[in-house]
Amino acid sequence: MKRKNKLLIFLKDSLFSGHSTPTLDEAERLALLLMLVYSPLPPIATIEATGFEADEETLKAAQKDTVIGGRENLSSLLDNEINALRRSLELADYNISQAYSAVSSIATTVYAMIAAVILFVSPEIAKVVGYSIAAATIALSALGLSVYPRAIALPSRKKHFLIPVVSIPLAALTDPLFALLVATIPSALLAFLERKEYITTFEEALERLRDAASRPWASLSAVSVEWLRRQEGWILIDALKKLIELAGLHGAPEALTKALESYEKMYSYIESFSRKGLMMFAYTLIGAVVTATALALSLATVRLLSPHLQGFSTGFSFQVPSPKIRLHFMASLALISLGLALLTSWCREGTWRYYSMYLPFIVASCIVGWFVGDRAVVYLFGWGGRI
Repeated sequence: MKRKNKLLIFLKDSLFSGHSTPTLDEAERLALLLMLVYSPLPPIATIEATGFEADEETLKAAQKDTVIGGRENLSSLLDNEINALRRSLELADYNISQAYSAVSSIATTVYAMIAAVILFVSPEIAKVVGYSIAAATIALSALGLSVYPRAIALPSRKKHFLIPVVSIPLAALTDPLFALLVATIPSALLAFLERKEYITTFEEALERLRDAASRPWASLSAVSVEWLRRQEGWILIDALKKLIELAGLHGAPEALTKALESYEKMYSYIESFSRKGLMMFAYTLIGAVVTATALALSLATVRLLSPHLQGFSTGFSFQVPSPKIRLHFMASLALISLGLALLTSWCREGTWRYYSMYLPFIVASCIVGWFVGDRAVVYLFGWGGRI
């Protein structure tokens, strides 16, 4: 009776009070809806018991469903969220190809063509063009936001993404590309381990939920208290744990079975985005090789032909590139690699924080491409020497 009175007071306050409701991000909203729809307690009682905050739309739906004793309004909101995830997956191939085409056309095709032409006229302008295209590539990486739904984006709590900053002082001692490669290797390893940890956490939670759903009247026997109390740092998983706890305490075997269907869908969506993002990453590596090869080949050609062009009347003033132009091109390639890594992370994890997992591979591709372009001149023109 006491709990019923508390619930009525909470419901009255939430219906008639003038306080503002919080704004939730997509992941928090999805986690809340999953818990409210499948909880054995009334929606408002679930909010009170779990301490989860609700946005205005969800709170109103919870109030209506609590009054009528159903879940129609909340189920409709959850269906909208799940359908939005499904539509995002259906459009993923198109969105990824569009994002990649926009970025790669600027970072690869346009850069290689413009640099090859301008190098014969003004190496200084070519240097500015290189940095401008690198900045545009980093800015355009935000197109990845349109690919991956934020509701199921992988979280990231660690600061491994800051480690590549070490490459800035290292660049003064060696080539910018090599400096970035050295600095990103430990960061890439840490990012990979954190990503693997979260995927494993989701898989483990899914298995626990499957086990709990198979024990209709003893769902808590499928999990340990330690596991239930441990905060995973991923609100979707924390909500799942709270749902298992509520079902075990208040009895709702059918709710866990329905929740399992929704969580299995979300896991399949995460896996699908991972595969599609990995395919785009493969194209990114090819593009990085092509760009670096074209730049190195153009610069090597200009340097080798410069003794012959200086005394030749061509209608324009030919300028011999300084040795420093090579470092500027490498620095621009390093920044372009950063933009491509950010795009890959947006498309595959739904966040930029895992970019360092891809950066060393893109940088290594640029180094390979540069070496190929450098050596190709020897075979194309039959001259020796290194740029």
